[in-house]
Amino acid sequence: MDPQPTKKSTPRSVRTGVRRRSVVRQAVTAGLPMFVALAIMLAHVGQGEFSVDTGWYSAIALQAWRGALDDGGWGALWSLLAEGGAGGIPYFNKPPLGFWLNGLALYALGPTVAGARMGSVVAGVLCCGVLAHASSLAGGRRVGLCAGLVLGLTWEFARHTHAFSLDAWLALFMLVGMWPGAMALWSGRGKWIALSGVGIGLALMTKPLLGLLLLPVLALWLVAVGRARWCGWLAGALAVALAIAAPWHVSMVALHGDAFTSQYFGREIAERAAGRISAPNTGGVGAAYYVLELLKVYWPWLGTIMLGAIALIARRASVSRRSDAAAGVLCIAFILVWVLALSLHPDRRARYLLPMYPAGAWLSALWLARWSPIGMRAVVSRLLPRIAVVAVIGAIVIAALPVRLHRRENRQWSAVFEHMHAAGITEVYQGGLAGARSGRVYLETGRWPTPTRDHSGALVARPAWGSYLLYHRRDGWSPGAGEEILFTSGDLTLTQFRRGAWSPEPLPDAGE
Repeated sequence: MDPQPTKKSTPRSVRTGVRRRSVVRQAVTAGLPMFVALAIMLAHVGQGEFSVDTGWYSAIALQAWRGALDDGGWGALWSLLAEGGAGGIPYFNKPPLGFWLNGLALYALGPTVAGARMGSVVAGVLCCGVLAHASSLAGGRRVGLCAGLVLGLTWEFARHTHAFSLDAWLALFMLVGMWPGAMALWSGRGKWIALSGVGIGLALMTKPLLGLLLLPVLALWLVAVGRARWCGWLAGALAVALAIAAPWHVSMVALHGDAFTSQYFGREIAERAAGRISAPNTGGVGAAYYVLELLKVYWPWLGTIMLGAIALIARRASVSRRSDAAAGVLCIAFILVWVLALSLHPDRRARYLLPMYPAGAWLSALWLARWSPIGMRAVVSRLLPRIAVVAVIGAIVIAALPVRLHRRENRQWSAVFEHMHAAGITEVYQGGLAGARSGRVYLETGRWPTPTRDHSGALVARPAWGSYLLYHRRDGWSPGAGEEILFTSGDLTLTQFRRGAWSPEPLPDAGE
């Protein structure tokens, strides 16, 4: 039997060819799931209308990029404004990274529903590519291809990219934080763990604190797979994360002082965690909410996750490579920690599960490609490319057909805007209009409604006679005696202040 050729004895042209083939295989492994995800996520991406959060976040992001690129004020990207235009109310609820990334598509495509969603689509597609690459490092090309396709074919994951989603970017950055674990398995070098701080830092710049959950996940994983000696590298990961996230947070404290700390750390972190901020999601009741949600929407992949976990616990995974079992433990640790942390938080929403789906897809792929019965593995190997082709063709057909993936547009906003344009009205006050809904006015007119009350409900401005005001029946106020109603559509009422003192009437929340 001929000896294996060494690197020194192998001609350079052969080594170059091997590297090129390896790069091509890696590109195909990551590229095919990304292409499938893109086809699925682009289907009717412009259908429907702005939800409240999507409209508000879109307006904040678009205003920031317009201020930076059109007006040359790059500080508009660093210190976001929630409403009121230049000199308006600062936005301290979330860090700015997700707004920067989603806002670029909005600036390029304009204030459209498709533009508002395109950044989230990009994040979802990148998730499939990064997952395919990371899982192929630890488990081989077949596992990587399977993991990326499972994620791309997860409808619940794709569905949530049809919004201005910070959670889609959070999912990507948490996955970037897990990728060095795959590199450590592949290379046998624990120093890769320190690079997890890149993903953690980017996650901290997307939503408050959540990126730090990756540290206990990695610590549990390293102990469970017998690599506790690598835990020291987690200190390096934390240092990298702080180097990325600390400058913005420190500068906000320096620039805005108590206004920032009380809103960001007080209201958005402490009060939300304590449940003192009411959650509009009335269905998110009970600690079992996320488990029940997964049981309802995560098929068929919930079944493959459970089979993968059973195989790992039963040590069937021991017949495969140790790196497969270690990757499975990492996925299970992430899923358990993430779902538990979400369940302890009183504000429960289905979209918060997005960062869990890549870990679920990885575990599903391990079972489908490695741990399932040999006949099943053979079927999976033959069917995966065909399923990808069918998914792409199906997505193209759905995109071409006049089918509805989203609810029909509620005409109330377009009707009010049509009336405003016809009457030449370009500026309005917030008569009874929440700041979040004011974003819809900015997206349409390029001007924010002038705020009349701050976040506490205290009066900050009174409209002058002749001013126009906009009310929404869900936002606590109705027109007063001195206002003339000009137009009403659904929940919205447009008025003009004619006489007397401005005195809107309190209005209980009328519900949906």
